[in-house]
Amino acid sequence: MTSKNFINKSVILHLTILLTLNSLLVLASKCPVVLEGECQCKEIVEESVSGLRVECTQTTAKKLFNDIDLLRKSGKTIIGLQVRDSDLRELSNLPSGLYNVHELILDNTGIDLETIRESNELLKLLKKFRVYHENFTEIPEDFFLGMDELKNLALNDIGIAYISKDAFSYLEDSLKQLELRENKLRSFPIAIKVLSHLESLDLFGNEIKTVPDDLTFYLQSSLKRLKRLTLNYINCTCDFGQTDFATWIRSHAIKGVTCKTPNRLFGKDISVTPIEEFCEYVSNTQHKLL
Repeated sequence: MTSKNFINKSVILHLTILLTLNSLLVLASKCPVVLEGECQCKEIVEESVSGLRVECTQTTAKKLFNDIDLLRKSGKTIIGLQVRDSDLRELSNLPSGLYNVHELILDNTGIDLETIRESNELLKLLKKFRVYHENFTEIPEDFFLGMDELKNLALNDIGIAYISKDAFSYLEDSLKQLELRENKLRSFPIAIKVLSHLESLDLFGNEIKTVPDDLTFYLQSSLKRLKRLTLNYINCTCDFGQTDFATWIRSHAIKGVTCKTPNRLFGKDISVTPIEEFCEYVSNTQHKLL
């Protein structure tokens, strides 16, 4: 065998190995092309729309931007994106390949709130938006501008202390499920009162201890479809049992609001707890005095 033939066969062998590895990588991830970041692709169907769901971990802003662009050029439609435990701090705007995305999940990425707000044009078809372990201390009034199709929203453990009173005005005809768990809210967000299609509201893990009667008036007149409400730190005193809020929960059978104190009512769902049970101790005490 000549030296030239040996070199040619060696080159062909290396190329074959590289092509095989490339094929295996594409097959393993189910992505149509090899991506730079740690991403997997799944073919899914959402509400009769088929496309890719891309799941990434430990990626960077540059890699994510390049990977979404590669997928866009491959002709595949991305309808879902999940990014966890990554560094997106340098991402100035969302990749243009997300123009058809229906689901967006961000978890511990360091992404800036302004990055999302500046990319509203891409999120017009977004139906599910879930954010965890980020740092968004407030939600401004135009944050959801253009997200008219959004039905499911979770902003959990991201440090929210303030929500603009008009923050959800663009979602009033679409949003059905809202989670604001483990944030720093001290009062019931008045912005919620416009969500006339809301069915489930989760405020667990905040510092909300009561709901004023004047706010209850707005809630009961607008949240007519609410079926479940989750709070914590409810002190189920006799006075609380007679508030407009407790009356609204009972009369509309809204599940999920439970007592923390007193001990005799611990864990009881307010929606099925008669007013007499709230004031049982008071009644017994008065009876003994008599």
